[in-house]
Amino acid sequence: MNYAWRSNQRGFTLIELLVVITIIGLLASTVLASLANSRQSARDVSRVQAVKELQKALELYRNANSGNYPCAIAGCGAGGAAGAAINSVGSNNVKTDIATYFVPTLETFMNTAGAVGMGGSTASIIYRLGSGTGNNLNPITSTYTILIRREQAVGALPANSWCSVSSGAGHSQWNNTTPGQYPPCY
Repeated sequence: MNYAWRSNQRGFTLIELLVVITIIGLLASTVLASLANSRQSARDVSRVQAVKELQKALELYRNANSGNYPCAIAGCGAGGAAGAAINSVGSNNVKTDIATYFVPTLETFMNTAGAVGMGGSTASIIYRLGSGTGNNLNPITSTYTILIRREQAVGALPANSWCSVSSGAGHSQWNNTTPGQYPPCY
């Protein structure tokens, strides 16, 4: 008697189960891939917003300090145009100088793109004063350049590359690099 009841009930075959599992796997991988892109995009937007806030803080600092932006290193001599990582764990003069106006969010990834002069930096936002060209490498305290690492391609800018934001026209070079090496971010 029991045998007749079992023969009327049909279960799923192994092939049907494998097809359903495969479909679920494809959908899950698609969702995870789009989630990773969303995270990269969100980090890029966050960095751009942080730079806009940093620019406001630099202007507040400049207004309080005779029209000069903060120098990246102590003394601000001929080598004073070196860069300062803004959103890395370590402290530097710029972070201390603008601490009353701006506290950056910290990032802990290791940069692989490498900005000129900042080889192993763990920051994705790097600040420095404008600098002269040729033999005049003294910093120009009335201008600055900020480099931002972008994770996603934006316009002509490839993914995982750096773009620049400058306070003055003609001061977007970074340590006398080739003009245009760091195109404007916005």
